[in-house]
Amino acid sequence: LAEPYPIKEREELTDSGPNLLVAVGHGVEMIFLFQDLVLDEGPGNRSCKRLAYFFKTTIYRKPTFTGLYTRWDSYAPKGQKIALIKSLAFRARRICSPEYLDEELRKLQSIFERNGYPLQLLQRAMSQVMDGDIREKSANRAILRLPWLGESSAAFKKKVINLVQRFVPLCSPICCFTTRKMFQTTNKDALPMTNVSKVIYLFTCECGHR
Repeated sequence: LAEPYPIKEREELTDSGPNLLVAVGHGVEMIFLFQDLVLDEGPGNRSCKRLAYFFKTTIYRKPTFTGLYTRWDSYAPKGQKIALIKSLAFRARRICSPEYLDEELRKLQSIFERNGYPLQLLQRAMSQVMDGDIREKSANRAILRLPWLGESSAAFKKKVINLVQRFVPLCSPICCFTTRKMFQTTNKDALPMTNVSKVIYLFTCECGHR
């Protein structure tokens, strides 16, 4: 909060809860960095009528940010890569003030281009987010987790969705892919507790001796 912010309102914010931190800054033009936000408060945002402040917000990235996301040529489902574009564009749409939104979208486009993403796909995915073309969550969702094995997994997904829509039209199937092992397998049999070795390899005493 800026220093001329009304004292009464500052005290109310401070007493709102133990997990709320209120920072008071000095000066006229200030920029606050908070998680993913840049709060820009300056004389251009001030209402001279009541000394109320209107903050402008944009995305904040740490100086150590390298711009590395999931590369387009990585071994991952195409849907996850497109979802990454849309989620970051949606974050920019929700956080950025109108005057900062176009600049943030250009940054995202540049970052994804360096990660090998096609320009036409980037523009289409971002325009869908900006136009509000986001599917609403269905109440009758059925989530199926599948291993990612390349094109065969994508073909299997299409078959599953077609079959579900054909025989259960009220259900909305969602196939999620993963590159991790879905089932932990081992070739060794587990030893019974009675046959487990009783050897103690290291013991530390309370005095510190081992």
